[in-house]
Amino acid sequence: MAKSGVFEGDPTTVVKAVELKKELQKMVRAIVDEDDVNLEALDRAQQMLFALRELKLKKTVSLKLHNHHYDHEMASETVPEEFKCPLSKELMRDPVIIATGQTYDKPFIQKWLKAGNRTCPLTQQVLSHTILTPNHLIREMIMQWCKNHGIKLPDAVSYMNEEGLTGADRDHFLSFVRENVVDIA
Repeated sequence: MAKSGVFEGDPTTVVKAVELKKELQKMVRAIVDEDDVNLEALDRAQQMLFALRELKLKKTVSLKLHNHHYDHEMASETVPEEFKCPLSKELMRDPVIIATGQTYDKPFIQKWLKAGNRTCPLTQQVLSHTILTPNHLIREMIMQWCKNHGIKLPDAVSYMNEEGLTGADRDHFLSFVRENVVDIA
């Protein structure tokens, strides 16, 4: 079942992790046993997985669990839509801009791009490149909103793919440099 050493240390973290794991197991059983998949149950399971991930990364879980139930309705009403990633529907921690000018949370748009998608998830426009540009303005606005509402926004996590460039983008860039850079020597 669960590895005992994963959440060693802070007793409250261990208790939260155990509670989340038990609740997630129940939720998964309920989802698997249902003929008609309940979208709220899937959202709840996803939130529990994110909370476990946060605990494992020893980050603060910004949205509290009350009586073993994520208060999804409260969180949805509280967080301004413009601060939520269009893919995850969660408060963005590392907002980035893609070629179409749309803003996404970095790990979710990276996953979209790594899956081979070369269109904007919102507009369906073909992306001219897949370079991710940090959106510092939105990040500052989110941080200020969190501060005003007493929410501790976890630092942007170091994601597995920090490159932000695909092989095609690298090739395009190198080709551009070869064609447009004058040999100084």
